[in-house]
Amino acid sequence: MSDIIDRSDLYLDQNTSWMLNVDVFLPGELSLNQLQHISIAINAAFRDLRFPQVVVTQDQVSGNIEVDLLENVINEPGTDKLVKVNTKRSPMLVLVGISNQSIIYDLTNEESMCVKSSLLLSVNKDGELLGLELSNLSSARVESEVDISTSTAIVGMIECAIESVSEKAPAIFEFYELV
Repeated sequence: MSDIIDRSDLYLDQNTSWMLNVDVFLPGELSLNQLQHISIAINAAFRDLRFPQVVVTQDQVSGNIEVDLLENVINEPGTDKLVKVNTKRSPMLVLVGISNQSIIYDLTNEESMCVKSSLLLSVNKDGELLGLELSNLSSARVESEVDISTSTAIVGMIECAIESVSEKAPAIFEFYELV
């Protein structure tokens, strides 16, 4: 999954790159349903991120890496423009719940405790599935014996959820203005 973020935009030269840190403050404990909202916030931040054009050189005496603004080195029009990061493949996490014959979107913490399973999908704005994780959130509901028909129904619901989220991904990205 290393091609999800186009890291070539972060490299200044072969040995130097921008280092990005994302700090997320949560007023309380992290829960699975918060991951979708965190991914939306990170996507929005990356969409607005701009870097100055810079030149990287190595000091001949000290050997230290020096970074200077391109506009200070080359006095030409356009050297002061900011560079946008390519976010075309940036994923968003979508949490869906699977309960009986229903797929439930945008689960609250309380709803996530009531579903049989939850499915965390990573999709890009084209609806391409980049990753998924299936969880049984409530161990109290896990039966000791699962019959074949129940397993087949769950697999069918998972397939349906993946297809549904993939179809809805462009609209979800547009809704959150992440296009």
